[in-house]
Amino acid sequence: MKQRRLNSKFALRKCKGRSNHSEDRISQLPDEILICILSCLPMKEAARTSLVSSRWKELWIYTTRTFKLLWKVQRKGNRKFLEVERANYISWVNRVLNSHKGATVDEFRIQFDMDSSFTSDIDNWVHSAMEKRVQRLEHSNIPEGPYNLSSMRSLDFSRVESLTAIHFTYVDVTAECLECFLSSCPFLEELSVNNSACVVNLKVYGQSLKHLKIAYC
Repeated sequence: MKQRRLNSKFALRKCKGRSNHSEDRISQLPDEILICILSCLPMKEAARTSLVSSRWKELWIYTTRTFKLLWKVQRKGNRKFLEVERANYISWVNRVLNSHKGATVDEFRIQFDMDSSFTSDIDNWVHSAMEKRVQRLEHSNIPEGPYNLSSMRSLDFSRVESLTAIHFTYVDVTAECLECFLSSCPFLEELSVNNSACVVNLKVYGQSLKHLKIAYC
C-alpha cells in the first residue's frame, strides 16, 4: 500500500512537471502562431490570456479571425441590476475595440439585447468592423422593438468592398442602405435580412451574389 502511495505521488509530480514543461514550450512559440491560436477563442477568453504572463499580455489584441460580441440580458431579475449589467458589457466591448490592433477581422458578429440608449455604441461597433476590412458581418438584435441602424446611411462605403456575407436580424435597415452594399461589395455572396420594417422596393443586383434571403420585412 505504501509503495502504491509513493508511486501515485511520483506520477503526480511527473504529470505536473510535464504540464509546466508544455506550458513553457507553448509560450516559446512565435507570436504569429500564438495569435492564430487565440483567434480561435471567443473574445472574452482570448482577452483573459493577458493575465497569464507578460509574454501573453498583448497577444490577444492582434487576433484576426472572429469578433463574437454575443450577449443577451436575462429579462428576469431586478431591472436596475440588468441595466448595470448591460452598461458594463457595453463598456467592456468598447475597451476591447479600442485596444484591438489587428489590421483585419474575418468575421464580426453582434448579438445584442439592447435599448435605444446604446444605439450609438452599436453603430460604432459596425463602423469598427468596416475599418478592419471585415469579410462576414452578422448583426442580430434580440429586441422588444427593432433597432434603427440610422448611421449605416452615412457609412463610408469605400471600406466595405471586402464583405462576402451580410446578415441582419431585427435590424431596421433601409433598402437604400442594402443597395449601397450590393453596389459597393464586388465579392458579396450572401445577403440575409429578417424582420426589418424599412426594406421596401429593394433592387437586387450583384454579379457575385449567390444567396439572398428577405423575410418578414
